[in-house]
Amino acid sequence: MDEREIAALYDGVSEEVSYRHAVSREITVLKERSRTRYVSPMTLADRYVLLGDREHAIAWLEKAYQERASRLRYLKMDPMYDRLRSDPRFQDLLRRIGLPQ
Repeated sequence: MDEREIAALYDGVSEEVSYRHAVSREITVLKERSRTRYVSPMTLADRYVLLGDREHAIAWLEKAYQERASRLRYLKMDPMYDRLRSDPRFQDLLRRIGLPQ
């Protein structure tokens, strides 16, 4: 997704409710796009974290793990994922990746 497309999704967005709606729309676009080209599961995990949706975020992180996504090596220090740190599934994922806990 290029910057122009992302900007169009957020066009007219105001306040948190609209922001959440825009992120949800972006997820929809990314999933549709993934039918015809590669979309990193990390990108979708990021968006679900922004929405505060732990279940979907962890599910997409698991897909990233299965694909051996290179960005996973930064998972422990990425502040975006602070909301998931207390989740035992996230801790298990860090262990499987080989990151110190």
